[in-house]
Amino acid sequence: MQTSVPILEYNNPELTPQQLAYCNELARTGAPMYAALSSGMTPGTVHYQKKTQPEFKQAIYEASCIAAERILVELTDRAYNGEVTPAINQGMPIYKRDPKTGEVELDDNFEPIILTFRKHDKAYLFKLMDVLMPEVRQGGTSVNIHTSPAGDDDDEAEKGTIRIEFVMPDGRTEEYYEQIERGKGGDSGEA
Repeated sequence: MQTSVPILEYNNPELTPQQLAYCNELARTGAPMYAALSSGMTPGTVHYQKKTQPEFKQAIYEASCIAAERILVELTDRAYNGEVTPAINQGMPIYKRDPKTGEVELDDNFEPIILTFRKHDKAYLFKLMDVLMPEVRQGGTSVNIHTSPAGDDDDEAEKGTIRIEFVMPDGRTEEYYEQIERGKGGDSGEA
């Protein structure tokens, strides 16, 4: 799903180079303090200029919207695809081994290949629901989220299921199922 939201380069002749740098950094990171410091401005200067220059205020609003969209895309990607995590046993990485010989397999740079797995953190799914469906979490509705791992056979190796169960205040239960494709990356050692 690796979707990227384009970062707009502001080209407003009424903004100073520092204001343009601030807006572009704000759109990229979503962090106003970091954007101010990296653009050479102080937070107080940003606040003052935002109050006195409507075009700067509008540019900050647009940059904040871009940042919010980028964060939502990242949150959605992590919720559905999980994060690739190295397999660790007693503090040591687990290496991919040849099934016939038991030898540790090496990559193109002759480094051992560490086994990885996709970790699904339900907190990402809850946060995503808070953002996309705030009415569900308000008013006493509880939400249970269940994920099933991908299958072992080749056809189902990249698919899994998310089941979301809504328990209404009156006790009724509604379920939502979605078959998802796991994210594909360059992690050849994925378990």
